[in-house]
Order: sequence, then structure tokens, then C-alpha cells
Amino acid sequence: MELGSSMVGLRNCVGLALAVVAAMATACTPQGVPVSERQSTSLAQARCALIRGSPPRSSSTAPQVDAAAIAAGVRRSAEVVSAIVFDRSAERYLLAEQPDRHYQSASLVKLLIALDVLARPPVDEPTRARIGSMLAASDDAEASAFWAAGGGGSIVRRMAAELGLSATPPAVDGDWGYTMISAQDVLVVYRHIAVRLAVADRELILSALRGTPRTAADGVDQHFGIPDGLPGRPWAIKQGWSSGHGVVSAHSTGLVGTSDRYVVVLMTEHRAAVGFAAAMRAATDATGMLAPLLA
Repeated sequence: MELGSSMVGLRNCVGLALAVVAAMATACTPQGVPVSERQSTSLAQARCALIRGSPPRSSSTAPQVDAAAIAAGVRRSAEVVSAIVFDRSAERYLLAEQPDRHYQSASLVKLLIALDVLARPPVDEPTRARIGSMLAASDDAEASAFWAAGGGGSIVRRMAAELGLSATPPAVDGDWGYTMISAQDVLVVYRHIAVRLAVADRELILSALRGTPRTAADGVDQHFGIPDGLPGRPWAIKQGWSSGHGVVSAHSTGLVGTSDRYVVVLMTEHRAAVGFAAAMRAATDATGMLAPLLA
């Protein structure tokens, strides 16, 4: 073959290859592509991953999840909502919806109370048992006793400084449930418990969270959100619910999956007129939407 003909052939091949790559890149872009066309096979996922420069999924992975559609559904689930799904195995966010917005913590602050008590040894066995009860049954009496003994809002300030949280203590030092905290703060707390905490203390907290009974110390059904919305999955949860300052809050947070792979944080807020029952149903519905993100 003559050189001129060879160069033409080569240019044609290169052009065809670039066209194929461009088409593949377009297929990897969610915008404007029907959902049915985005549910690619594992081979197409691998090609897209190569174009994006990220590792391809294994051939056994389910069709790619539409995280944007999940986020939109979560946003519609409550008047105000924040959600995080963090994969501890891959060390990456799968969803982060309004992660820095602050909410009344309700009983989520009990995680900070427990960590603060454990950070000031010695902690005897009766005290450790009380910590377990405070967390599992969400016992307000135990929380109030620890709160008073630890200096009230000083607990939040100490933990915020130690863990790098944006959490702030309540304006009235006795109202621990009005501590303001974000979903991102809660994620940091769970990562601290799962990785940095001494083994004995970690087991104390996680055993309590794994053993959370359906009925809390105050008689509330605390299996809304993660337990009812993600059935059949192992979990270690801390829930929060409160009504005051014109709003009702329902939060569901915890470690989910085999080996506590995922941190799931869902925080919601409604007008007080909505009531607990509706707020908790909304939290369960929103948590159920997160299921496709959890492999």
C-alpha cells in the first residue's frame, strides 16, 4: 500500500476510535439520558469507569444507581431534610444532601454524652451499664444525670473541640436535646466510634446501639427510619425525636450492613403541627429510598 493511502487509513481509524470514545462518554453522562438507558450492564459500567478514570465495578455489581434521583426523593420526604450515606470500605460519600445544616439533636446528643463520660476515666462497671441503657433505651433520666455531672453544655464544647465538630450547646444549659448538630457532625462521631475509640469502649457503645429495642424508655417506637426502612440488614442505631421551638424532629442514624460498612444519617424537621407519627413515617420512607445505595 502507498504511504498516502496508509495515512488516510490511519486517520480514518483514529477518527472512528475518537467517535466511539465520545459516544461512550456521552452514554456515561446522566443528564438528558432516560433512566432505562442509564441502567447499563457491568461491561458498560467498566467502560464508563475507564473514561472517568475510576476503577470499574465488578461484573457481579447491580446496575448503576441513580443517586440524583434518590437525593430528589429524599428531599421530597420531609419539609427539611439532610442525608448522608458514607461507605467506610471505600472511604467515600455515596450521598450527601445538606450535610452541614444544623438541627436540634434530640437524643443524638447522647452519643456525645457517652463519649465524654468514657473520655474521663476511671469508668466503673455500674457507670458503663448506665451508658448502655442511656443509648439502647434512649433513657432521658440517665442522659440528664450524666449531663449535669459533666457540666452541661461543656460536654458539647469538649467533644466539638476533640472531634472537630460544628455542634453547639443549647442556649439553656439544662436542655441537652436542643444541642445543635449537623449530619456531617454525626458522621464524624460514628467514624470516631468505629475507628478511633478504644476497643472496650467501642464494643460498649456498639453493643448498646445494636440492641436498641423497639420501645424506648419513654414508650416511643424507635424503630422508625433505618430498622423499618432497611429491613434485613444489620444495624447499630441511635435515633432522635423531639418537639419544641415550633418544630418536630425525627432523626435516624447509625452503622448499617455487614462489618458496619455504611454510615447512614437521616435528619428531618417539620412544622410542629405535623406531629411525631407523620414525621417518623416520613423518616422511614426516606430511609427506604437509600436502599439502592447499599450494596
